[in-house]
Amino acid sequence: MSKIILTEKQVNELFNKLQEEEVDLDNYEAPFSSDDFINWVNSEYDLDLLQIVSSKIQERINFLETIISAATRKKIKGFRP
Repeated sequence: MSKIILTEKQVNELFNKLQEEEVDLDNYEAPFSSDDFINWVNSEYDLDLLQIVSSKIQERINFLETIISAATRKKIKGFRP
């Protein structure tokens, strides 16, 4: 794997871009409500689009379940191979 060498200017540009994209989630409001989403799903007839949305939702659920299981895991002390 090759190393990527950035100039100071490039590092500053990346840092500024990251700061601009940062969103304060404490006060964040989605551009649509859950009722809007349900109405959209009920009115949609494109199977491919619905399958894509379903797979992305399932991907997010799996990610969150993995994080939760890792965070709540209890380390068992005792026998170790």
